[in-house]
Amino acid sequence: MVRKLYLKRNYYIWLFIGAVILSYMPYTVLAAESGKPVQRQIVKIYVQNQEDINELAGIAEPWEVHKDYIIIDVTEAEIQQIRKKGFSVEVLFESIRDLVNYYGVPQPHAGTEGLYHSYAELKNDFLQLQSAYPQIARVYDIGDSWEKTQGMADRDILAIKISDNVAQEEDEAEILFIGEHHAREWISVEVPFYLAKYLVENYNTDPVVRSYVDNGEIWIVPMVNPDGHQYSIDVDRMWRKNRRNNGDGSYGVDMNRNYSYMWGGPGSSGNSWSEIYRGPFAFSEPETQAVRNLALTHNFQAMLTYHSYGQLILYPWGYTYSPAPDKQLLSYMTTHMADLIKGVNGKIYTPQQSSDLYISSGTTDDWFYGELGIFGFTIELRPEGYYPGFILPETEIIPTWEENKPAALYLIQWSQLPADPLPDIKANDLDGPVTITQGSTISLKVNLNAGRQKGMYADWWALANTPFGWYRYNLTTNSWQPGMSVTYQGTLFNLAPYEILNISGLPVGAYAFYSGVDMNMNGLIDIGKIYYDRVGVNITPYIWPEITRNMMLKSSHFPTH
Repeated sequence: MVRKLYLKRNYYIWLFIGAVILSYMPYTVLAAESGKPVQRQIVKIYVQNQEDINELAGIAEPWEVHKDYIIIDVTEAEIQQIRKKGFSVEVLFESIRDLVNYYGVPQPHAGTEGLYHSYAELKNDFLQLQSAYPQIARVYDIGDSWEKTQGMADRDILAIKISDNVAQEEDEAEILFIGEHHAREWISVEVPFYLAKYLVENYNTDPVVRSYVDNGEIWIVPMVNPDGHQYSIDVDRMWRKNRRNNGDGSYGVDMNRNYSYMWGGPGSSGNSWSEIYRGPFAFSEPETQAVRNLALTHNFQAMLTYHSYGQLILYPWGYTYSPAPDKQLLSYMTTHMADLIKGVNGKIYTPQQSSDLYISSGTTDDWFYGELGIFGFTIELRPEGYYPGFILPETEIIPTWEENKPAALYLIQWSQLPADPLPDIKANDLDGPVTITQGSTISLKVNLNAGRQKGMYADWWALANTPFGWYRYNLTTNSWQPGMSVTYQGTLFNLAPYEILNISGLPVGAYAFYSGVDMNMNGLIDIGKIYYDRVGVNITPYIWPEITRNMMLKSSHFPTH
């Protein structure tokens, strides 16, 4: 009996010790399956310029970038490598566990123990949405995870399509939202999931949501990295990459360095042990292949991928400091999204070109933009700093989603706008041609749907080809003057119907009135870059008493002969 009690007591002791060890495991990086711990330390590295930042970003991905330092997690070997390059390194925390303990960050959990999704829960919730809203929601398996291709697990890359007539491929605008390329960024799963949930649950009650769903096809892929996600739940909370066995004792590829556009460039690593290992070749990973294949079989107008952390809204390019061809519009859109986000909870998300943070190659948004011509954006979600960093408390899941909702809805709306500006001009509220007798009133109104070009700089034109030469509308004086100079220069906006002429008594003859915008703001009419509308007006004779005729001619805005 004593021996049995002794064994039982030891059993509980070892059970307790084992539980303590397991509680620390999610915060320790393990070198593959060898069990050898590779401690990653959180450090501050002092920098003098952007070149320093880019050099360090080629070793590991910075958590935060500041004017004169960066925050980064690195191994001891990487610290020595960095110091050999002449950088000053200050160790902030020996491990993520030390960071958590220091700040007392509430521990978030995924799966049955917490509010963050596991892969199984995401799959189940997606299928429930499909079951509850079968006419507008359908779940697709768009590819396998790496471990599934090896027969090690049964995890798919899941997408949900939301549209009226969801079973059909209609000629409608399409948009793609993506989450969790990086396993430790749990919040990047939740925001796109809640977007899907919001759209289907509000379809029948919100006319705006209904319009978006009826007029477009919305694709959402919340978890591109299900293997890494599960590993971050079960073993290493700070795991970043997928779970490819690299064959040298290391595991994982950084999937946001695995896309083919400028693959292998600066800001990625050929070292398989690196956190930013780009893989053996572009699109080497089944997960990135799934995203690629989805994109190549659809006509997406925009793509938004969620990451954490930093509260940033990024746009191409990431691989170079050079501006993207659409930099002005990309900047305008991200600034608008930042304003929308701030309007919810007051959180500030900074819009900027990706490379302004640091150079990175083979990224998702660069590939969508550079290879496919699709506007690609990255939102780095809450928080702003390394406390709590990737360990975002569960209480912040819903606020993070809520503040990002209007930006997501704006991008959906933008994707469904006309690609080009649509100027419109009407005479007496008609598209023309209009025929009136001399002495009758003619009213001209112009309006503009800026489409997806809203915010772009342009020349605005309002011109008239009359029997006595060309005239242009002067916005400042609200009058017509001889010549063909520009009416207004500035950014495009949606213009409600605006009257530019209201007169009676124009001389007999054929008139052509034009309203347009020229996307090259240089004060010249650039053929090929101008969008315009035309209305014709024909004024026929009418026999007037001589004195009345002279009075009408004198009151005309245009000269007579």
